[in-house]
Amino acid sequence: MLPGSTRLQRLVYREEKLAVVEEVGKDEEFVFGGYNSEGALVGYAIPGSGPGFQDIISLLYGYLPVQRKVVGMEILESRETPGLGDKIYKDAAFVANFDALSIDPEIMAVKRGSKSAPNEVDAITGATISSKAVVRIINQANQQWLQRLKIQQGE
Repeated sequence: MLPGSTRLQRLVYREEKLAVVEEVGKDEEFVFGGYNSEGALVGYAIPGSGPGFQDIISLLYGYLPVQRKVVGMEILESRETPGLGDKIYKDAAFVANFDALSIDPEIMAVKRGSKSAPNEVDAITGATISSKAVVRIINQANQQWLQRLKIQQGE
């Protein structure tokens, strides 16, 4: 999920900064900070969830703030249609869309085979709604977290 990281720490946003916590409060949102063997921050693993075609999709994606790229995505929970919507985690080509994905100006799902920009994801034919849901969930999580992460890094 975060290439080069050897350790993760759970971080919550409290009092205008990220704080390391062992346990998260009931209504607290969190991310994971990924650190290398020297203790330097590599990036973040950011959770997100939202409606898919049939039910809520929960996922986790890696984000490198310096490159402003998503560098991996994993579906944690999904009840999308077997044989179609479940391709959001079974289709290796779809999952590979998230290995070096620019977030600028924002991530967009496009018709399979028409991807031409570094911020585009080839949607899955027959599972367009599920594909677009994954993109929407990541964009929403970015809106929620990226400004907070900039503050943490002193930008």
